[in-house]
Amino acid sequence: MGLRVVTLDNRPANPGHALADRSYPFSTTDFAGVLSAAKTEKISGILAPCTDAALPAAAATAAALGLPSPSLATTEITGDKLRFRQFQNEHRLPHPRFLEAGEMEKSAPFSGPWIAKPLRASGSKGVTWFDQWDTAAGLADNAKSFCLRHSALIEEAIPGSQMTCEGILQNGRIAWSMLTHRHTGKLPHPATVGHTYSEEAEAAVAPVILPQIENLWRRLGYSDGPFDVDLVMGDERLVILECAPRLGGNHLSKLARYLGGISLAECAIRHALGIPLPPLPRRLHSGFVRLLVAPAAGCLQYAPERLERARAHRGVEEIEMDVPPGSPVQTFTDGRQRLGHVVARANSREEEDLLVAGLLEMIEWKITPWPN
Repeated sequence: MGLRVVTLDNRPANPGHALADRSYPFSTTDFAGVLSAAKTEKISGILAPCTDAALPAAAATAAALGLPSPSLATTEITGDKLRFRQFQNEHRLPHPRFLEAGEMEKSAPFSGPWIAKPLRASGSKGVTWFDQWDTAAGLADNAKSFCLRHSALIEEAIPGSQMTCEGILQNGRIAWSMLTHRHTGKLPHPATVGHTYSEEAEAAVAPVILPQIENLWRRLGYSDGPFDVDLVMGDERLVILECAPRLGGNHLSKLARYLGGISLAECAIRHALGIPLPPLPRRLHSGFVRLLVAPAAGCLQYAPERLERARAHRGVEEIEMDVPPGSPVQTFTDGRQRLGHVVARANSREEEDLLVAGLLEMIEWKITPWPN
C-alpha cells in the first residue's frame, strides 16, 4: 500500500520490528510512550490488531491526534471481563451469571459448571472450566496470576455451540461478516484450537446473530471499523461472551482472505487512515483454520523437508510450524502452547479432520517422550 510502518513493542525480538521502517521499545500499554512515538513519527493512523492489551493506548493516542479509532471508553469496557459483564447487565443484554472472585465468600454460588478467568489477559491464559465449587478459590487464584490487576471472574459455563463473528462495521451496520464455529481444547482448558466456516451453517444463524451484534456495538458507541465477537448459541438463548473493536487472532484474517478473497488487514488499515474501503465480496467458500497443539507434554518431531509437499496438497492454503523439530512442548492449555496452524478448504468437519490427520502424517508429526 506504499505506507511507512512504525511498530511498538517491548520485546526486541518481535518479528514485526525487523519488518518495520522504524520501531520503538515501548510497551503497548504505555500511554505516554505510545503517544510520544506517534507524535515523533507524525503518524496518519494507529492500529492494535489481534490484541486487547494495546487497544486503550491506541485509542487514547488516536483521540489526542484526531485519528479514526474506537473510543477509549469502548476499549476499556470490552477489554475488562468484569466491566463488560456489568455493561451487559446494565443494558439488559443476555450474559452469563458472574461473580468477581473477591466476592466469593460473601455470595452463594449459582449453579454450575463454571469458568474461572482473569479480568484482563489474552490467549485464554488462566481460563479454566470446573464443576466442583470447592475448587473455585484455587482456580480463581490461578486466574488472578495472569492478570496485572490480580483480579479474576467466576462465571456460568453456558452449554451450546461456540461461535465467532469476524466483521466490519460501516455507519453502525455490519457491512461484511464471517460467522465460524469455534472449536475449543479439551476440558478443563476451553481455549480456541480452530474455526470452521460453512456458508450453509452461517445462513441458518446469521439472521438471529447479526442484529444482536449490531445492537451491542451501537450501545458501546462503536460504529465503524473491524470487530471480533465470541458467542455461544444454545437451545434457548444466544449469549455474547466477548467482543473487541479490532481484528481477531488465530489466523481468522487469513481464513477470510483464502475463503472470501477479502483482506481484512487492508480494510483495518484503510479505516485507521480514513480511506474508503474497497468493494467487499460477499461469497465465501467452506473451510477452516486449525491450530496444531500437543495433546500431551513431550518432544515435538516432524520432517521440515516434507512441509512443501503438504502445502501442495489440494485445498491447502497454508501450513506453518511455529517451533523447530526436537522442541520440548507442553500440553495445550492456552494460546502460548500453539505449535503451528493449517488453513485449508473442506466441506464438512469430517473432511476437515481427515485432511488435518493426513497432513500431519505427511510431515511425520508426532509427540515423543522427552528424554531424561
